Amino acid sequence: MLLNQQQKQLLAIKGRMERDYNMLSNRYLKLFNGLNTILKQRVFELDRPVINFAIRDIEKVSNRTKYLTATVPLTQLESLSISQKILASNVKYRGLNVIDSMTRFLGGMQEQKKLTDRILLNRSKKPEDSTLLIPIIISEMNYDKSDNKNIEITLSNRILNRQSETILKNAVMPHVENLQGQKNMSINKDVQSEFSKLVSSSNISQRVKDLTNSLFATNNYPNI
Repeated sequence: MLLNQQQKQLLAIKGRMERDYNMLSNRYLKLFNGLNTILKQRVFELDRPVINFAIRDIEKVSNRTKYLTATVPLTQLESLSISQKILASNVKYRGLNVIDSMTRFLGGMQEQKKLTDRILLNRSKKPEDSTLLIPIIISEMNYDKSDNKNIEITLSNRILNRQSETILKNAVMPHVENLQGQKNMSINKDVQSEFSKLVSSSNISQRVKDLTNSLFATNNYPNI
């Protein structure tokens, strides 16, 4: 009786383990099948023309004997001639599709080569010396009441990298004190117009706008 009871318990455990195994297997099988499908779609999207040519067009060409099977003519001579014309037209149509696919593929490869040539640097050419004119803004500012002046040099970051900016700033900074300019009594119209647009589009109060315009109109800055 004890052996029979233990046999029943073991069989129950075995059945429960089989159900759990089947449930986990189905769950992971569904998960991995979904991942395989998604990865396959992503790989196909990397180069769609090549995939279409390798899978769709090549398969049709390889299985052309199944697609181009002719029927046995059992009718008159006129029907046989028409069947042959239809078969030849079908062959020409499918050949045209293959040629179009190859043309698109080769055209895409050529465009990709041109784009790569424009992006990559030509290492065979030696660099040539050239002169480049770069505008520099030298700003003099006071941040406190002790009238301590702070000089700041601003360069364009669209042309130069950080290393070139640092070299130019270090080259210009020793000569800033020796620069002398003449006071400009009139403000450039383009600068005044752009400043007025910036003040008008600002979200500050009208009192601050009026004070800003007044300070701008009475300010005199030297031209170097």
